[in-house]
Amino acid sequence: MSPDIHDIPILGDFYTKKEVDKMIADALEEARAIDEASMRKHNRDATIISMILGFTCLALFVDGLLRILGIIPPFAVLTLMSSIRLWRKLKQI
Repeated sequence: MSPDIHDIPILGDFYTKKEVDKMIADALEEARAIDEASMRKHNRDATIISMILGFTCLALFVDGLLRILGIIPPFAVLTLMSSIRLWRKLKQI
């Protein structure tokens, strides 16, 4: 193995312009790769969240529309509870 310039005690404490430029280029390439990976993850997560919110809003809109049109009775739970109460009263008679 041949000695590196950085192995020399006095001269080895310095980097040349070419070495510094290479280290900067490597650091920038690594930063770009990290940035691209984080943006891909962000875009994927944002897409999933948007799909869930969009589906929920669409479902609530359709539910309200069907209730306004009378296809689904408003407050179906209250209608069910009142029919159970009516059934109990009829059983007592």
